[in-house]
Amino acid sequence: ASGDETGNMAGNEREARFKAYFSRLAELKEAGALREVVEEEVFLEFIRANRDRINEFPLLEVEQKSVIDILRRACVDHPGHDYIHDRINTFLLALNRLGKAETLGDRAGAERAGTELSNAESVLVKAVQGAVYAASLVKDNFSDAVIRHFGEESLSAIDHITETMEFDAGYWKAYIETFIREKVNEAYKESIARRKYAVSREGGFLVVRFPFDEVLARLRRTDKEIQKTRVQARFEEAAASGEGRAVRKFIASFLTGNQTPVTAGKASASEILHVAAVAGLDSLAEEFVAAFSASGGPQGETTGEEADKAEAHRRFLREQLTALCVGAAMVGAAVRRDFTAALKEFDAREALVIGKLIGNFESGRVEKTLLVVLEFYFLTLLRKKGAKEGGKVAVKAVRVRRAPRAEVDGLEAEGLTRIRRRRLFEADPDNADMLLYKAVSVDEYRKLLGVLQLEPPLAKRLYDMWGAASFKIEFLVMINLAAVDKVTTNLPQRIGEILAGYGVANRQ
Repeated sequence: ASGDETGNMAGNEREARFKAYFSRLAELKEAGALREVVEEEVFLEFIRANRDRINEFPLLEVEQKSVIDILRRACVDHPGHDYIHDRINTFLLALNRLGKAETLGDRAGAERAGTELSNAESVLVKAVQGAVYAASLVKDNFSDAVIRHFGEESLSAIDHITETMEFDAGYWKAYIETFIREKVNEAYKESIARRKYAVSREGGFLVVRFPFDEVLARLRRTDKEIQKTRVQARFEEAAASGEGRAVRKFIASFLTGNQTPVTAGKASASEILHVAAVAGLDSLAEEFVAAFSASGGPQGETTGEEADKAEAHRRFLREQLTALCVGAAMVGAAVRRDFTAALKEFDAREALVIGKLIGNFESGRVEKTLLVVLEFYFLTLLRKKGAKEGGKVAVKAVRVRRAPRAEVDGLEAEGLTRIRRRRLFEADPDNADMLLYKAVSVDEYRKLLGVLQLEPPLAKRLYDMWGAASFKIEFLVMINLAAVDKVTTNLPQRIGEILAGYGVANRQ
């Protein structure tokens, strides 16, 4: 199409949007709707009219509603809520001014009001765009991690949650119920049925050990490549390119160097950087960087009028970018709050660990977090079963780093002799394919490597293996024999009753 045709199409689309706004506003005024209702309904009409201007805008109504709810009412304690409210008011004021000017036949006034309305549109569109990008990344990353851990058969459950649940605490509770609670309960029942536990006397305690590997064995992991969504692909491409990282860094510096609803919301440095990365997905980001970087702006001498226009353009870019970041930040705040709310039955300290571990729902973080959630839920299950015993029963997890035996065997050619190997590793009595690290901390391990006077390449390889090592995790139910003895006249019988509460056979 020619430039004139393109301009006419854009003008026609704008007029069609304005007409839709006026029509909805007239209906609301005729019905005597309250101001708050008018704001809500006109904003909904705005979303409908601008769907084609918002990349990756969700097709499902429940997902659309979730994004709008986060921007309008679900984050009233976030500074972005007032920001969005003010921009909707700006939009409504411009709409009313345009209506009055057209009624009076004031062409100049109508043109000014039309420009104001168009600018207000652009700002609100960017706020919604930032929210859509942020929500899409969270959902896509989480569903991918679930598929990797629980297999392709999890797709139908994921689709059901996506299609039926609003993006709030209930959404995350559904995930935990479907993929965490069910798997842990199944693994626990299987451990009891197959007697995959050990009972031993350790000092003043009778200890029942449950292996976490029983839970992991029930995960039907897939190694198949999961196709990235457009948002995920663009996000990863930007993170991998020098230009993309530069844009992200520039936007982050803008946010930290200025008072915006993002920084007013007391966002952490990592949260600000993530918001900047989300904003970097939009084409506006590069234009913003070009206009505000040292090499950007008008070149050569400019007249006062040209300079004023350039400055006005930069202010408008700044406002749009702020809106883009606010939308992303509000979604991030809502998701972190709602995900934490879904962990209410967990120990408070464990819920805090999960919240810190998952960060901004980056892909790698989500995958690690899912395993930790499984671990903590097993602890929660064991605590509930012994809750009535009070302080007589304690539950904890023991974690020991481990390495695949085959990988350690491969280091023999690099100088890992049998003597050195015995100082670093010991056999895992429960898994012939794994070796357990003898060191319990990184400082102890580092000192041990130094004592062994290893060749630098071998030392580096072993140190890297430590950092990438998985854990053998056992859950311990510790029955305090002295505490139980104080409140019973028949200790063996009472111990048997406690064990029976866990489904453990009292064989002695």
